[in-house]
Amino acid sequence: MIRHEDTCTIKNIDTSVEVEAEILNFKLEDALTAVVVGNKIFMEYNKNTDLYVGKALGMEFSTTGPKYYEVKQGRY
Repeated sequence: MIRHEDTCTIKNIDTSVEVEAEILNFKLEDALTAVVVGNKIFMEYNKNTDLYVGKALGMEFSTTGPKYYEVKQGRY
């Protein structure tokens, strides 16, 4: 089972400004939905660059995604 942190750093590609965003949904190497100042940003995974990329509010954003951990359940 994969667990992830609740926040990640998102970068505005045009201005290189980075902000902390809250993660609503996250699927490893597929997509994530982040919230910045009340605005949702849907981001899809780009396998070539190993980044999640999305557009919102007339701007383009990228992130490496939240830190995630594999949690083992049951007996070892």
